[in-house]
Amino acid sequence: MNLLDALEYPLPVLNVSVDKVNIENDSLEKSFTIRNTGGGTLNGNIISHNNAVYFSPNTWETNKIEIRCKIRNDVQLKPGEVYSFSATIISNGGSFVLPITVRLKKAALITKDGIIIANIKEFYDYYEKSPENALNIFAGDKFATLLNAINFAYIDAYNLLVKEENKERALDNFFILAGIKEQTTLIIPQKEVEHSAIDSAMIHGNFTLQKSDNGYLEGSFALKHNANWLTLSSHHFNSTDFDKNNTAVINYRIDPLLISKRYEREQILIETCAEQENVNIVFKRTMPLTVQLKKEGYTFNDNGEILLRNNSADSMIIQLFCKDTFVKFVQSDYKLASGGKLLVPFSIKLSITQSAQIMFRRVPFLRTNLQIICIHKGKKIEKLLPITAGEI
Repeated sequence: MNLLDALEYPLPVLNVSVDKVNIENDSLEKSFTIRNTGGGTLNGNIISHNNAVYFSPNTWETNKIEIRCKIRNDVQLKPGEVYSFSATIISNGGSFVLPITVRLKKAALITKDGIIIANIKEFYDYYEKSPENALNIFAGDKFATLLNAINFAYIDAYNLLVKEENKERALDNFFILAGIKEQTTLIIPQKEVEHSAIDSAMIHGNFTLQKSDNGYLEGSFALKHNANWLTLSSHHFNSTDFDKNNTAVINYRIDPLLISKRYEREQILIETCAEQENVNIVFKRTMPLTVQLKKEGYTFNDNGEILLRNNSADSMIIQLFCKDTFVKFVQSDYKLASGGKLLVPFSIKLSITQSAQIMFRRVPFLRTNLQIICIHKGKKIEKLLPITAGEI
């Protein structure tokens, strides 16, 4: 083909199927067609004059192609406003300026109980009052339409969340994604629970979990040392375990028959997806009778007191003795009620003979034991309290 024939060969001619593009709530994108109504092959590209609008594809080399004009997800356009943009189509068959108008209507949905929801914040407020109704709305078509209408920036993430089986967790993650709330955290009001027992009866106890808000939370329990004397009522928890005050009560039991020591401690590990907490469970084996001296050292002419505590559920008869005659009790038998305590007085006084013996032997002090005896549930309980008497 010579140069003259080439010049006379029909050139490409740009043809755009629309004069302008109108984008509204029902669809945040519009399609149009570019054709070559001349000869050869049409090629070119589209330049958007505003970052709110983009085209897919934005370049081509063909005689017919469908172009989609879209609103970017990361651009926030206010409902009720009208926006005017433009783009320039440049090709080897000519150019064309394409006007673009975006109209976002003030979208809203109405709940079954007559509440109007026009944005995510209003939806969150509704969720706090009616969580079950909000869960049903979250998975519905009307809510998806609302998100599209308000140009929700993370619509693709919402489409994935709404497919999750655990809708409570999905909705909570949605609110976090939307910046409405922080991730729900766990609070342990009481980090240590202590139990004491005299006999071997089973002990039932509990501790409390608190959520930072009404969001979704799930986790697990484990015993750090795998103590066989401590049994948890469950090894998992989730939001359904919490009441309207965001509080959950976790039960456990202690079997004293499996504890040989007077003191045991186990740590319950509490783990969520974001944090780890713990609660200490302490067991103390309490003696039915506890005794305590106010002091251990006395002069040869002195007075003292013994503090007796009955920690059992029964009253008991307590007897007091001392083999050495320089210690004297006002009375030797006492009846102590369940849970009661008593101060028992005694005196230290040497006889003339004892005083002479001490002076003769040059012994500066005397030592002895105070003996306390009681019978509890057929078992003899005996306590010895050492004391020292001497000149200060």
